[in-house]
Amino acid sequence: MEQFAIDFRQLGEDSGSLIFAFDAEYRFLYVNPQAERLAGVSREHLLGRTIWEAAPYLEGAVYHDNFRRAMQERAVVEFEAHSPGLERWDHVRCVPELGGGLIVFARDITHEHYAQAAREAALSLLSYDIAERERAEGRLRRLFDSQVVGVIFWNLDTSLITDANDTFLAMVGYTRDDLAAGLLDFRKMTPAEWTDRNEQGVAAIRAEGSAATYEKEYFRKDGSRVPILIGGTRFEESGAEGFSYVLDITERKRREEQERARLQAIFMQAPAFMATLRGPQHVFEMANPPYYQLVGRSDILGKPVTVALPEVVDQGFVQILDQVYQTGKPFIGKDMRLLLRVTPHGPLDERFLDFAYQPLYDKEKQVSGILVHGIDLTERKRLEIEQERLLGEARARAEREALLNRVGEAIRATTDPEEIQQVAVRALGEALKADRCYFSFNDLAADSHWVGQDFHRSDLPSLAGHYRISEFQVNPEDFYPNERTLIIPDAMEDRWSLPEVLLSALRKLRLRSAISVRIFEGERRVATLSVAMADKPRDWTDDEVRLVEAVAAQTRSAVETARLLAAQQARLKEEALIGRIGVAIRSELDPDAIQEEAAALVGEALNVSRCFYLTYDASRDAAHAGRDYHRGDLASLAGDYRLSDFAEMLTELFASGGTAVIVDVHASLSPAIAQGMLSSQNRALLAVPFFDGGQLVAALWASMDEPRIWTAHEIALIEQAATLTRTALETARVSVKERAIVQQLQEALQPTVPKHIPGLSLGSFTQPALDEASVGGDFMDVFVLDKEQYAIVMGDVSGKGLAAAQQLALIRNTLRTTLYLYRAPAQAAAALNAIVTAHDLLVGFVTAWIGVYDAATGEIRFCSCGHEPALIRKANGDVEALRTASPPLGVADNAEYRDRAFMLASGDALLLYTDGISESGPSRRDLLGTDGLMGLLTKTQVDANVQHQAETIVADASAYANGAFRDDVAVLLARRQ
Repeated sequence: MEQFAIDFRQLGEDSGSLIFAFDAEYRFLYVNPQAERLAGVSREHLLGRTIWEAAPYLEGAVYHDNFRRAMQERAVVEFEAHSPGLERWDHVRCVPELGGGLIVFARDITHEHYAQAAREAALSLLSYDIAERERAEGRLRRLFDSQVVGVIFWNLDTSLITDANDTFLAMVGYTRDDLAAGLLDFRKMTPAEWTDRNEQGVAAIRAEGSAATYEKEYFRKDGSRVPILIGGTRFEESGAEGFSYVLDITERKRREEQERARLQAIFMQAPAFMATLRGPQHVFEMANPPYYQLVGRSDILGKPVTVALPEVVDQGFVQILDQVYQTGKPFIGKDMRLLLRVTPHGPLDERFLDFAYQPLYDKEKQVSGILVHGIDLTERKRLEIEQERLLGEARARAEREALLNRVGEAIRATTDPEEIQQVAVRALGEALKADRCYFSFNDLAADSHWVGQDFHRSDLPSLAGHYRISEFQVNPEDFYPNERTLIIPDAMEDRWSLPEVLLSALRKLRLRSAISVRIFEGERRVATLSVAMADKPRDWTDDEVRLVEAVAAQTRSAVETARLLAAQQARLKEEALIGRIGVAIRSELDPDAIQEEAAALVGEALNVSRCFYLTYDASRDAAHAGRDYHRGDLASLAGDYRLSDFAEMLTELFASGGTAVIVDVHASLSPAIAQGMLSSQNRALLAVPFFDGGQLVAALWASMDEPRIWTAHEIALIEQAATLTRTALETARVSVKERAIVQQLQEALQPTVPKHIPGLSLGSFTQPALDEASVGGDFMDVFVLDKEQYAIVMGDVSGKGLAAAQQLALIRNTLRTTLYLYRAPAQAAAALNAIVTAHDLLVGFVTAWIGVYDAATGEIRFCSCGHEPALIRKANGDVEALRTASPPLGVADNAEYRDRAFMLASGDALLLYTDGISESGPSRRDLLGTDGLMGLLTKTQVDANVQHQAETIVADASAYANGAFRDDVAVLLARRQ
């Protein structure tokens, strides 16, 4: 409990509320200064005594009952109570403490209580019940004499305050002599800017008899102002006389101003660019230095966007601002191009930005402005463009090398010379994005030129056929240089001096630009490989020329080899068949072929009656069975079906979410479902389902037409085969280029975690939940705060995929700013929470573990904001969880956050993670949990490579979850050296 007292004192010492704590026997453990002053005795006098000894008058009162209820039920209890003799009302909140006691918070609501009483009295004065009115007048007189709430009596016709209690006179600095002299004129005491609001209240009183409480100001006698809340009621028998209750809200205004100043300081010091716009014309109200730097001008405040930045008008950004202002829906721009004139009369400068337009609301919950914030990606974008250019060149070279490998493999897979040539021209033409590619052959003696089967653009006619050389009035050999390769960028150029009859033929044949490589047998030319463009010139690159030459040589070699092998074709027939099967297995299969191959392999391995792969599409009410494996006496089930016809069967089979293992449908399924299975001769079955977002999308089935007891090996075999099949199908459908682009986005959102910082070795792992996005809401961050201190952060933005990732950069960057400003994790968390709740910047919420590591001492001070508990593995192998109770970020604007500290000794390891790993499991009813993760951490061998150790923990969790995580996963392992 001593540690509890020290931690709690840090929270309560500067609080304006009464805070005290006592143990299960109601003995005081802690009393903050506010409670000490109210009690009138020192805290040393109170500590160790029971609350009933210190304040016996509370025994049996409302405090007694509610304290005991909170203690016994271990639940939070809130109530309002009056302290006898103090004329004080409090809102009291009792929070059970883990050690068995209570923490009590008490906030002074005396003014609010009396203001409510005044409102009730005012309403009662309008009652037609004489007794009720008399009671109301009594309550009003008690309020008048209470000296807690200001009470005034007035005449609307003369504007004079005719009577007032001492509380009001002290509030405005007037005396009773001033009151008697008629110096208190409520209209003259009202500043000009509040006149309209004051007259609205007067009009309401005249028309309806009362005015609801509203905010305004009065001039004091010395000319200063006092902010107030005021409400009024007219006496029933009078048309102009009545009274008002008045609350001084000076202190509340002061606190609001302090909070505004603090948030403005954060705003101005944020590393991201930020600006606020007010009104439908989007007038600049405030901007921070990075924003001024972005736009290249400093005279924007007080100007509409259209005036301050006229160059953005035609780029669509003002229309987006209008939409956000009108709809209240935020806009998030990713990697958006913007042209700005950063120097007067200079050219437009291209910038690339990630930014958001967030609506700002007034007290009536109406959109009153827009917060602009984001980061300038221009330099990074320029580097990415240059990198993409270099990568493009590298990819082109790699693709050409891969093409040579594919052509080589394809032409080696056949012994037919014509097929070899056909494969070569198709692969080469597609790779170079040419209009034509073909082999041609000349026989000058026979005046013959012929073209074999060719590759050509879909709208072009084939060139295959025989031609007479003499018809072109040229000798083809005259055009080839000594190096045997002819390169023609544009056949229509004068430098070629081609006869008109040949030019006419080329135009007719649609040949404009070409590379032609002669193929020789000894000194005799036997063929020519040509790649051509039909209608436009083309500057062929050296790499393209070398590629055509390489394919020509490779094809020539393959043709010669094919001819040598032709004599042995019969003898090698069996080997060739086996080779083709091997090539088919190793090559890229389409989805139908993958399904057919999987069904055949599994069916043969399990020796079953049937094996087939089914896909389901609920949106189209469709189920499709590809070509299936089946015993010779059984009919194939391949074909298309209506999914709704099998809905009940699928629901019953896959109720557990895992593999359906049926020994006999009669014993395991309902009669109706069993009869349906038997109609297709399925008596026993194994079925492995695949789900996408809870929706069944596919299943691999193996069945028998008689009962069968399936072994664990057989079940494991079909599950492994199903997983491999599903993986192969997914791989076949996903574009490599799209994955690369999305990976770059993930790397931009998630900074690289260093492998080492002073005294710590680090290992990390992240994996998004949604394959189509490859990004998610989990993030981690490790960065230096000063020479000895480092921030260690793990967070989880609610949601998945791009929807979560869109908010990740805002949270991460703003958290960095607050940590730079405050260094204390709880204070940084509170500042971040104030920003996101004040401006409604989050769609959901964020859990986060925020730590500050002292490299000199090994101490880590942290605040866990609704996040999974961190785990510590001691050097001796013991594992413990660090549990705290601060709320998530973005949930409540008045949330409180607390720090906690621990020492990381030499050999100790800290494990941070998101709920994607702790909530993994083979089903939603059997999750790994914190205890399971502690078990994995305990049994994991200590590895010199911390990265490998972190990956091992993820692999073990994945194995427990049967290889599938349902949510984003992030793990950070830090070991003290």
